[in-house]
Amino acid sequence: MSKKDAKIFRGDAYGMELLEVEGLPNGMDDVIHFEEKDAQQTMRRAGAGAGRGAISGANYHGHGPGLADETEWVIQYLKEVNQTLWTELLSQESAPLILAGTEQITGLYRQISKYNIVEQSLTGNFDHEDKNSVYQKVREIAAPFFRENVRKALKTYYDNSTTELTSSIPEDVIPASFYSQISDLFIVKDAHIWGTFDEASNELVIHEEKQEGDTCLLNKAAIKTLKNGGAVHVLEQDKMPADSKIAAFMRF
Repeated sequence: MSKKDAKIFRGDAYGMELLEVEGLPNGMDDVIHFEEKDAQQTMRRAGAGAGRGAISGANYHGHGPGLADETEWVIQYLKEVNQTLWTELLSQESAPLILAGTEQITGLYRQISKYNIVEQSLTGNFDHEDKNSVYQKVREIAAPFFRENVRKALKTYYDNSTTELTSSIPEDVIPASFYSQISDLFIVKDAHIWGTFDEASNELVIHEEKQEGDTCLLNKAAIKTLKNGGAVHVLEQDKMPADSKIAAFMRF
């Protein structure tokens, strides 16, 4: 967030994408009317050239001229940002929110918002910074949350390991990823399972070695799980909940 723009991204362990939020203010000028600014600037100029009594008369909403006036504009703008985000997006979310902006912007937004905001922020102006550069910085802040999510997902898997809600059999897990059945998918980092899957006929073919026309079914399963609202956890082999390249906790 900055005075000139407000954006929100959805991030995970692999990257982040810009979300289009209807009605999200595109900077303060979307919220603060130009005539209100012009009137206040006129009052400032009048106060600057007059005596003490005139300066007192130019105070705005109980504040003196200068930063207090600008802060009121920023607060009004951030309230609109907060309300729009809550109405259009965050009321349906629970993921932690990481703020990026100047100390003034992030500090005021924390006072306004009641959402689950991470204590640490990215401090600075990021209006012109590359998205990937911002992501690398925010990923360091988010790392503990990713680890906690993995810990909780593994516990859920182990707690249900004797039920039909868990599987580490590729022939079960891969098709389940296509049919929105997976809540948490675990795959081995840099591993591959080569083959094909025909979603229409529910036909899965797995090869020991990559053959012509094959795709990495681990990648396919991960993409499908994410698209269907599940979580994907990429782990080292010794961190996997089972001795397999793939495992899953199912929704049903």
